[in-house]
Amino acid sequence: MFGPGSLEVFIVFIVIGLPVLCVTFLIALFFSRRGKREKDRTQWNEETRIMQEMHDDMARMEERIEALETILMERFGKDKQ
Repeated sequence: MFGPGSLEVFIVFIVIGLPVLCVTFLIALFFSRRGKREKDRTQWNEETRIMQEMHDDMARMEERIEALETILMERFGKDKQ
């Protein structure tokens, strides 16, 4: 069925070719996922920045509401007297 030397070719393929193919596949997989991780990291950084801005805006809004409450309390306090 197989000629002389075909066993040696098969063994060489198993010992050298198969590991080379596997390593090549793993390297390609690593690089394809690295791009996705960087994209995820960029998206996470953007979401973090947005959340920080929202927190700062809410803190400013809270200060403004407290100032308005103070103004209203002063006005209504004077009207009652």
